[in-house]
Amino acid sequence: MENYYNILRVISICCESGKQLPVDQLLDKNQVYAEDADFDFVDEKDEKITKRKQFALRPMTSEDAILQLEMLGHDFFVYLDSDTDSVCIVYKRNDGGYGLLEPEY
Repeated sequence: MENYYNILRVISICCESGKQLPVDQLLDKNQVYAEDADFDFVDEKDEKITKRKQFALRPMTSEDAILQLEMLGHDFFVYLDSDTDSVCIVYKRNDGGYGLLEPEY
């Protein structure tokens, strides 16, 4: 990638000075370029998930989950509800209260 930026700098300098250089002088003969490569590029901008985290679900009440959320300083907390045996999420609402997401099976 550094070579690509060097080429752009040379082209920019040549354009400003009015100098013309043949393309083969701009390219390094020993460098492998993207069009010659036999692999697929993955554009990082297309990746929606940039981080994954695994954690153990602990059974607790929604009140305990809110305490955990506050102690950790997070906006949401995922837990195993001890009353319903469901994976639930408590979250902070913009109005200062809390929300609870409970799945339907």
